[in-house]
Amino acid sequence: MHTDFEEYVQTRSGHLVRFAHVLCGDRHLAEDLVQEVLAKAYPRWRRIADGDPDLYLRRGLIWANSTWWRRRSSRESAVEQPPDTACGTDFAQRHAERSALWQLLATLPRSQRTVLVLRFFEDLDDRQIAELTGRSPATVRVHAHRGLAQLRSRLAVPVSGTAQAPPSVPVAAVRRRAAQRRHRGIAAGAAALALTVLALLVPFLLPHTPPPVITPSPSPSVLPLAPFSAPLSVFPYEPTVLPGPLAGMASTVAVTDSALVLTFASPTRLWNSMELRVTAARPDMTQATETTTIGGTQAFLMRGTAWDRGLQLDLWWQRDGRWLQLTSNSLLTVAQAQAFAEGLRPAARPVTSRLRLGLAPAGYQVWSMRPDGICVRAVAAPATDPAYVFDTLCVGLQQAEHVVGAPQFNVGWLPAQRTGTAERPALRVFLDDTRMVIIEHDMRLVPLRFEDLIRIAESITLDGHFLTG
Repeated sequence: MHTDFEEYVQTRSGHLVRFAHVLCGDRHLAEDLVQEVLAKAYPRWRRIADGDPDLYLRRGLIWANSTWWRRRSSRESAVEQPPDTACGTDFAQRHAERSALWQLLATLPRSQRTVLVLRFFEDLDDRQIAELTGRSPATVRVHAHRGLAQLRSRLAVPVSGTAQAPPSVPVAAVRRRAAQRRHRGIAAGAAALALTVLALLVPFLLPHTPPPVITPSPSPSVLPLAPFSAPLSVFPYEPTVLPGPLAGMASTVAVTDSALVLTFASPTRLWNSMELRVTAARPDMTQATETTTIGGTQAFLMRGTAWDRGLQLDLWWQRDGRWLQLTSNSLLTVAQAQAFAEGLRPAARPVTSRLRLGLAPAGYQVWSMRPDGICVRAVAAPATDPAYVFDTLCVGLQQAEHVVGAPQFNVGWLPAQRTGTAERPALRVFLDDTRMVIIEHDMRLVPLRFEDLIRIAESITLDGHFLTG
């Protein structure tokens, strides 16, 4: 075993046990989680040691604890045991206070408990906690505020004193667990090899019957995966006139159906929005019934009634060799839409997404990109199928509160679930209790295997960090 790994286990594993203990509320489970995470880290310790081992292992403990909670069928009540060594004067009072605090922590939701443990037991700031848990600093502060509010409402006696770190995990135990994992991997590989050999021999051992003569039909081939990097896209205009309904609204830029889109949406009435779409292709203006002027050029206008009885309008005009389409749902009047269009000035606002793909089917390009998702699709239709509808691969960040069914396996550290159908498989990777990343391939001509979706999931980064750690 590497000397630096032994030294780390001897000096830091006690602090990891304390951290895991406060997370799960069970001393024995905490030691087991720490040993399991250390055993997984041992084969690649040299690479881990070059970075931040504490950050890496604490993140592993968070996901290991989350995975254990998902798998368990019943919960055992955690009973605090007295420490093995003295911790100063008035031991009974200190122990009672810590026991009461840990029991109260165990009643909090896991997300709030994790934030409080990282802030007060690990002394991390909001930015470090956000990086460790995959949440935003604002979400971390909300969880901390709500968790502290619940503790203050239930805790009558203030907790004092500093808890000592439990003794370090035995290095020999970590060595045995790592060896057991390696032996299980070897045994599983040997069993798989034996089954493969047996499957190859079975056709020769069974009586051979000539198959009927069948004319084979062309079958789709599996798409190869290739490294993928989305090119930088910029929205080419910036408004200088914001009519009253748009004042104070946040705007976002995205790529939708290969067109650049600027969107303003009402924070209180989500169906009230305005979109400005920029594309090189001439839009469908068959519904336009009026003409007007924008920037000295002819523009086309269509009025209608939105479902909330507001004004639905579409305005088309050409500028700088591009076509622009402004669509307003119950937000702008015609005069306000014209003022907005007249006030556009050249700019270069980049289109960004929190998600990035490292692998994609060969020949795919960006079809849509938004802050919480990206879709890529085939570049051109095959000459043999002019009616071909493009295959599309989409990756999106979504809420996970109402997911049906439990995770079935892990992708890296993260619990995952297979969904969809055999012809159109999909993959869900759970980041925490409230968020998941969904990978879907809308296959109409050439399929992707489920194993390919896992490889794609392992190549995804969220806010610059790989999903799988």
